[in-house]
Parts: sequence; structure tokens; C-alpha cells
Amino acid sequence: MSAGKTDRKKLRNSKRLAWSSLLTDLVRYMDPGDYVSHQSALFLHGFLFDSPAVVHVISAKRHRNRQLHGIDIRFVYRRNLEAEKISAITSTFTSVLVADPALAWLDMLDDLEYAPEMHELARLAQVLPVKTVEILETAASISDTVLKRAAFFLGWCGRLRNLDRICKTLKRTPVKLDYRYESREILWEKRLKVFFPVEILEVPVSHCADKIAEWSILRNSAGFIAALKRQKSLILRDDAPEDCELTSLVWPAQPVGHAFLADWLAQLGLAIIDRDFQTVELKSIGKWLRNFISTDLQRTSLLATAKTFSREIATDINTCTGLLIVALATANLSLLEHAVYNWGEPLFYHGKAGLLVLAFFMLEDFAYGEKTRAIITTALVARGLIAEASAFWKALKLPAKKGWGWIYLAEAATTHRNGDVVRAKKCYELAANAFNKEKNQRMGQVSRVYLGNLLLGEQKYIEARAVYTAVLEGQTQDARLSDNFQGVLLGNLGIVEFRLGQLKSAEKLLAEAIPLSRLSANESAVMLFLFYQASSQLYLGRTVSALDFANKAWSIRQRTGSGFLRADHLAVLITLNQCIGRFDEASYWLNLLDKKNQIECMVWNFAKARGCLLRGKIEEAIRLYREITRAGQSLSYDSAVAKRANLMLALLDRKYGFSCSSLEMLSYLSLGTIENLQVSILSEVYRDSDRVDKTEADKLLGTICQYELYDPLWFLVYAHIVRYDLKNAVQYLVCQYNMSSCFIRKCAQRYLASIPEAAKLLAKIKVEAGREYVRLTAESAEMITERDYQLLSDSDKASCSFFYDGVRGEIFVFTRRSKVRHTSVQARLLACLLLSRAQRVSAESLYEHVWESTYNEDFDLAVIKTTVVRLNKLLQSRSAPANIKIISISRISYIELNLPAGWQALLPLSPD
Repeated sequence: MSAGKTDRKKLRNSKRLAWSSLLTDLVRYMDPGDYVSHQSALFLHGFLFDSPAVVHVISAKRHRNRQLHGIDIRFVYRRNLEAEKISAITSTFTSVLVADPALAWLDMLDDLEYAPEMHELARLAQVLPVKTVEILETAASISDTVLKRAAFFLGWCGRLRNLDRICKTLKRTPVKLDYRYESREILWEKRLKVFFPVEILEVPVSHCADKIAEWSILRNSAGFIAALKRQKSLILRDDAPEDCELTSLVWPAQPVGHAFLADWLAQLGLAIIDRDFQTVELKSIGKWLRNFISTDLQRTSLLATAKTFSREIATDINTCTGLLIVALATANLSLLEHAVYNWGEPLFYHGKAGLLVLAFFMLEDFAYGEKTRAIITTALVARGLIAEASAFWKALKLPAKKGWGWIYLAEAATTHRNGDVVRAKKCYELAANAFNKEKNQRMGQVSRVYLGNLLLGEQKYIEARAVYTAVLEGQTQDARLSDNFQGVLLGNLGIVEFRLGQLKSAEKLLAEAIPLSRLSANESAVMLFLFYQASSQLYLGRTVSALDFANKAWSIRQRTGSGFLRADHLAVLITLNQCIGRFDEASYWLNLLDKKNQIECMVWNFAKARGCLLRGKIEEAIRLYREITRAGQSLSYDSAVAKRANLMLALLDRKYGFSCSSLEMLSYLSLGTIENLQVSILSEVYRDSDRVDKTEADKLLGTICQYELYDPLWFLVYAHIVRYDLKNAVQYLVCQYNMSSCFIRKCAQRYLASIPEAAKLLAKIKVEAGREYVRLTAESAEMITERDYQLLSDSDKASCSFFYDGVRGEIFVFTRRSKVRHTSVQARLLACLLLSRAQRVSAESLYEHVWESTYNEDFDLAVIKTTVVRLNKLLQSRSAPANIKIISISRISYIELNLPAGWQALLPLSPD
């Protein structure tokens, strides 16, 4: 690389680093879903050298413009945001959503007021690293005007072969290519219905992909430009005029199998990265690729094809990934050997272990170097192919000087999966030290992340926390982990914090880890982190939010077929539904447990017992808890479910009581954090009952209140401590009551009714607490208090595209408002449909919830239709972008609510 190019690259990097503080401040003014676009996004992606003077942010809400660090911030309003086309670029301290290059270019075509000159827009159309079909699909989703302008520029530079399919979808409205440009002559492209200046035809095409290099030569020839001016319209690759000198060089109109193969390769590349293929599947795919050679693709430049298949921001890993996919598709073994040998480390580091494994099955007789063999071994272990990894590892020859880091890492991964934890731990430490000596700081951090994962699996949470924290604190801007490993690091540290009882710290870490794991397409990690986020929300008293996280995690579990922590996941879903009184939904999850499995059978009994307890069937609950304890005694290991059953027996059965032996059995750390604290409190209260000083128990109660820890069955503990004069007992009652759902509050009132002091205090707290509400959006659900509801102003509601206040019976569509009686049938129908998150609801289920009666299709479907018609009239009378439809599928009627993006609803959690 020349000195001039090196200096320009350094200057560009320094400018991008200077934007870190700007992005950190900018994200404070951005709403969820807002993203940076236009020239700012292109600058961050490296397509522009000079930093723009104005930063444009696309937002679904209207904001006033601002100025930060001397740079103007301009918010551009758009109702429907292209969420699938945004990515995350991380600055020094924060992460901001940035449009991908194609979406940024299309946003400028939509807002020409904020776009550069027409010649610059044309130049960008040639270098966008996105497939032409995807650009046009995104343009069509924005507007017809953007589609016409984008199609013109893409056809002008040769990326668009013909207009047959596009012209059928266009509207008749004429569009100006650039209304800002003053031309000596305006021409008309009748197929696209676009007015364009003649000067655009004189601009030469450059930076074309190699597969249309011949077309670019033809396009820039004098004869071709003269023909363009005579015809006064675009000439595309399939309709070049016969009188041109270089017509024979135009690319064939129907290349054999090219479109099919390109689409297939793109899907294959994503599938290999996203999923864990089994050994047989990998071998069959490798064999198919080896035998399938496309003559059309062989003529194509490998570098151009790699750019076509690129899906990431980083240019280097982009090219490596694309070239490796092309090498696999064309069975180009020389290119494949070159890719594996030279790019094995960055491919593994960026989460492309699946591609390396596929290359391993294709390269049968490749003479691997020591480092490459170690990388492939680690990739095989990462994909669960232990037998292949062990056999491949045996042929390794130890290196003389360098490469020991990968040797130790591969040995650690293999021995860990084979059960030798002590040796694996030692090898991870040796790998980290070796990488640091080789000045490979990133892989040294990866080795320590693997070491932390090993300690987490061994339940050594304190040691794992120390390792993870050291990696997190040791990161620099130049040696930051990739999204894949950064997500694993933050998520696993969140799990450690959850296990150690630091729930709020765990919540924060998991919230950062989930989007990073989504960016790296690590669905298994996303599912695990969502599950632990649901568990942390449960113990923080946020039941509705926890249920939302648990449902999202379960949908991923169904898609991936993972069985990891399945019983625990179902237990959390059952608990959450029981805590808000949804016993029908809890029964659905309960029936998914396998009673033939001893552990799941114990979970089934425990959940059944909790349901009996919450319904007031104390004796039945005690019987089930005793069955669990008996089953736990037959196990060869300590079961947390059996210990919880012992605790519940001690709390419920006055005859069972608390003895020193039972307390000692329960008091070591294997239950949840709040449960351990409660056991310790009861231990202090009941041990040496004659002692007046209960300072330690009081301190533990204060800890629960300080960290706002929550247990749905808190009233059982309070029934035991209410008789003692503990200073923090009242605070404990108030804290737990305020975090409880309305259903749990009623259960507590019923259970504590026989204790006069508790009943009197509960009556007072009930008046102060007020009601609770659930705030719904398309993505989340959260519980808010009466105070939060009072602070919600009409302007906040009017800022949404659609807002339904189920408390007051008000429908807001931006600044317009209409009323519906909140106790009416229409209001209850709308509330049920909103709770379903705009999913189809069967007529039978809807009727039973709204009318609270048995459904008869012959008579009651007409009642539902009448109510839907009335509610639709109410919605349409305010020009609301929402409507309700009745759909019949296989003679079963469903009701569907269609809502605009950005909708919100506020509903009472349960009646007073």
C-alpha cells in the first residue's frame, strides 16, 4: 500500500474515533429504533473520506433539531422504519444504530433536500456492496418515488439488466430524478416515468464490478454515449443498440444458472453461520459443492462475487467470508486452501466456525500447518464434532516457536469436551499467556472467555466473575472483542451475577448481551440470555416483563430444537402465569413437562403444588410437596426442587416446624438468592427462640428491601416473622406487596387474614399502593404503578401513531382523540386483541373472555361480528391506521387486529 493511501486511511480512522464522543451524546436523544443515515452512515461505513457537517437521524417520532460538538443534528421523520437494514456500530462508550450503505443511499433519494449532488449519488450507486435485488426491494418498501430513482441510477451504471419486472409495479405518477439540478435539457424515461437531466448520460461509469467490466467499457465509449443522446433515454445491458462498436462485448441476457446459484449461495452462507449442522449434513453439503461447478460463476471475478455475498460491516472479514463461500461453491481447492491457511484465525474469531468445518470436509488431502490444524480442531469442537476433532488433533506436530496459543486453545477445547476439566483449565491459561507473548491480545481475551465459561459450568461463580471482569476491564478500542465473543462475555457475566444474587447488575449485562448475540446470529446464546433475563425480572418483581422475555426465549427454543434447561424454562413460564392468575396458560405449559423424566416429574409436582397453594388448597399442596421430598431422597445428588419443597413444607405445615437440622439442611447456597436469605432469616428467628436480640434477622430483611428482591410466596415467610418485633418487617411487607401482582395480593390477604396485625397492616398498604397497569408495545410489556400512570401526559400518548388508554377509554391517533366507555364490550374486545399482540384470536376464546359465557357458533359469532363492526367504525371515524378483521380458516373463525408500527396500549393488570 502506498504512503499516500496509508496516510489517508490513518486520517479517516482518526476522524471516526473523534465521532465516538459525538455518538455517545447523540444516543441520549434517540428513541429505540432510530438510526443514523444519509452521509453520516456512509462516513461511518468508510464510503466517504470527509466527515459530514450535518448528522441525519431517521426517527419514527418528530424531534427538534439540535447541535452537538459543533455539528448539526437533523431528525428526519419517517413512519415506517426499515429495521432489518440497520446495523450497530460501536463507539468507545456506546452503541448506535446505523443504516447499512444501501439504506443510507435510499434515504438520501427519499430526502433529496439533505442529499449530496446528483453525480455523487450516481457514484454511490456503483459501489454499494449489496445485491441489486435487495436494494430494489428495500426501495419499494420506502416509496414508489425512491424505487423509480433507485432503478434509474442502477440501470444507468449497468447493475440493472432490464426493467420488465419493475415497470409492472410502478405507479403512473411522474418523478424528477433530482429537482435541485438546473439542466440545459430535461429528458423523459418513459419506462420508469422519470424526468432526468441530460448531463447524467455524459457522466462516465467507473468502479464497476468485474462481471460487468465489459459493459462499462461499452457504456463509456463515444458511440454509446451518442446513441444515448439520440434515444434520449436509458439503454440497459439487455437492450444495447445495434450500431454500437462494442455490442458484442455486452454480457449475455440469460447467463446459465447464475441467478439461482447466487441466491442459493447467499442462503447457504447465512445458514452455515447461523446453524449447527450435524456431521452427516456437513459431509453431504460438502460433497454436493465438490461435484457442482457452475461454468457461469467461474467466469465471474471472485472478489466481485465475495463483495456481493458480504453481510457484515468489517471490510476484511467481509472479503474473507465472501471468498471462502465462493471457493466452496466452485470447488476451487487452491483458493480454499489459501483461505483456510491465511484467514482461519479471523474467520473463527468472527463466529464463522461453520465455514471452516465445511472446508475441512472438502479438503481431504490438504497438508495443514500446525496453527491451521489447531484452528480447525477448535472449530470442530465449537460445532460439537468431538470425534472428528480428536482424530484430527492426533496428527498434530508441535511447532518450534510460534503458534503455541492455538495449540493450547485447541487442546483445552478438546479436553474440556472430553471431561478433563483440570487439564482444560490449565490449557486455557497457557493459551492466554501464549497469545499475549505473541502480541495477539484479542485471542488472549478469547481464551480467557473460554476459561470463564469453564468455571461457570463448574458453578465456580466467584472465580468466573473475576475472569470475566478482568477481560472486560482489559479491553481497549484497538483490541475489542467481536460481537460474537463480546455478547458471550457480557451474557455469561450476567448469568454469574444472577447466580450471586446481583439481579440488577445481571439485568443490565444481559440487556447489553442480547442485541450483540443477535447481531452475530448466535440464537442459542440469545435464547439462554433471554431465559436468565426472565428469571432476573421475576425475582425483581416485574412479572409481566419477565413473561415477555420467557415467551421470546421459548419461541427461539422451538425454532432451534434446543433441550438445554428445558425443565427450568417451563418452570419459569408456569410460575409467571400462576403469579398473575392465568391458570389455563399455566396448565398448557405444565402439560409440556415429561412425567416419565424424574426431574421433570418433580418440577410438575412442584408447579402443581404452587397452583394449589395460590388457590387456597393448602392440604393438597402439602401432600404434593411431601411427594417431592420423598422423590428427592432417592436421587444420587442434591436437587434444588427437593430443597424448595422442604422449605415450603416448613413454611406451610405448622406441625413440620423448624428444627436446627432442617434449617442446616436448607441453609447452604443452592436455592435462589432471596430464598437463601429467607432461610437465613427463619434460622435466626427460630434458633434460640428465647433470645430477644434478632439483629441479624432484621439486617437480612433490610438486605431484601435494599436490593428489591421478590418472592411470589413472600406472605408465607411474613406469617412466621410477624410475631417478632423486627424493625424491617413492615418495610419487607410493603416492599413485597408493592412488587406483587393483583392476584398475589389477593392470595396474601386471604392467607394472612387470620393474623390480626398483618391483616390490619395489609388494609392500610392496599389504600396507599393503588392500582397497577401493564404498558404494551409490539416488542415488550412492562408493569407500571398508579403513580407512573398519573405522570403519563396526553402529549406522551399523542406522540404515538396509535395509543389506547384502557383505563379512561381513550384512543389517541397522534393529536386526535376519541372515547369509548372503558367498561363496554367494545373496550373489553379491544383490550383482549391488544393483549394478544396483534395475533389472531379464535372467536371461541375471544367470546369466553369478553362476554364471560360459553360460546355457541350458531348465535354468538353474529354478536362478535356486530361488535367488530361498531369498533371498526369508531377506529375509522378518527382516521386511525388500525382495523379489525374476521378470518375463517378450516371453518374456524379468527379475529385479527391490524396495528401501525409504534403502537402502544395501557391496560389495567386486573380488576380492583
